[in-house]
Amino acid sequence: MGHAGFTERVFLNNNKLSGSFMYIENLIKMANDIGAFFQSEPDRELAVGGVLDHISKFWDPRMRSQIKLYCQAGGEGVSDLVKEAINRLV
Repeated sequence: MGHAGFTERVFLNNNKLSGSFMYIENLIKMANDIGAFFQSEPDRELAVGGVLDHISKFWDPRMRSQIKLYCQAGGEGVSDLVKEAINRLV
């Protein structure tokens, strides 16, 4: 079932992320798409900064919170570049 499994939904529900939320598999795909765009940047710091900047500016705080919690729990399926950026979210 990939990233769209029961575990991810339970993870989000058990962490009190109430209200409407986007399933984590959608957030993973979007985050990895952003990461793929910046992956071609030869300077790793600029690439991480680009991902971080995009997510900080354009993602709803609930989305940022969900992906951050998911990454803190291991972040299966999230690219290393994206994980590095997510770990810098405040």
